[in-house]
Amino acid sequence: MYEDYLVFDYKSAAKDMQIPFETVLRLEKEVQNEFPDDPMLMELHVLRALMSYAAKNDKSKK
Repeated sequence: MYEDYLVFDYKSAAKDMQIPFETVLRLEKEVQNEFPDDPMLMELHVLRALMSYAAKNDKSKK
């Protein structure tokens, strides 16, 4: 089943980037509203949003 397989494994990436679970859920909901019929595109956009979030938070720590 597709739900068990992620093409863009944004969940592992979020863990690696130490992004809070609540943030991941919020981004998933936002992106899913934009791409309700395209799970792969949704995953890609969540991953990109997480990467942007991590980059912004990393810069603010310096």
